[in-house]
Amino acid sequence: MEQLLQHVILVFVPMIFANSFHMVFVKWDLLASFNIPISVRLFGQNKTLRGFILLPLLSALFALLGSNVFGPFLGSNAHVVFFGLGLGIVYLLAELPNSYVKRRLNIPNGGHSEKYKVLQIIIDRADSLVAIFLYYYLVTDCPFLDCSILFFSAMIISFLTSVLLFSLNIKRSI
Repeated sequence: MEQLLQHVILVFVPMIFANSFHMVFVKWDLLASFNIPISVRLFGQNKTLRGFILLPLLSALFALLGSNVFGPFLGSNAHVVFFGLGLGIVYLLAELPNSYVKRRLNIPNGGHSEKYKVLQIIIDRADSLVAIFLYYYLVTDCPFLDCSILFFSAMIISFLTSVLLFSLNIKRSI
């Protein structure tokens, strides 16, 4: 159980806080000079340079904080920082194919198709989480069963976090 708690701290703490803080930056247009879409044609307006800079850095920061408060984990602070950077990068890269498909289907930024709305909400959550837990499984000693439990827990937490951020008027869609 202690090891499962370590895995929760290494994954959930950095990603929940990094994504939440990133949404604050988006909501209040902080670091606006980096709010440059990486490709409107391919991925839409919401995949920006700001996100690709900020999310990995915030993930690394929160991974380091979690490791220093509850750890140490992964041997050294440098390993934790690189791990956190990797979490943020993997998260962002895994969202690109879904954004690409949505642009090809003319689904607006942050929107869903009306016909397959529930499926799309699930895919919007699962795309990055599948990549994160595959990354996590490959770079840590987390057993596959634990990663699977973490994945399904993350699906629920991700949805609940989105609902909370939406209800606080920080996020535009669930």
